[in-house]
Amino acid sequence: MDKLVESIRSNTRELVELVKTLDHTFLTELDLETWTDNVYDAPRLYDVDKYDNYNDFAIINISNGFINTIGLTECYDGMKLFTVEELSTDDLLNICDCL
Repeated sequence: MDKLVESIRSNTRELVELVKTLDHTFLTELDLETWTDNVYDAPRLYDVDKYDNYNDFAIINISNGFINTIGLTECYDGMKLFTVEELSTDDLLNICDCL
């Protein structure tokens, strides 16, 4: 079991390093200005704030290990910046599936 766990950790570290090198745009400025369906089709990240509000974010782009997002919930409708290191393995895999 220890070998399996270490293998998963190693693969996750490799995945983080891979996603850090990405330079990809999921949503254009036009998508955001006109709020097209592409906004809802973009890959998403989820976060819980200090008030226990569950927030949904659409990924705008990934560049240099940073992920620019826009909030899709009433509690958070602005932009938020995430780093690749703070994402879960599931989030990283979801992003890679959408490339």
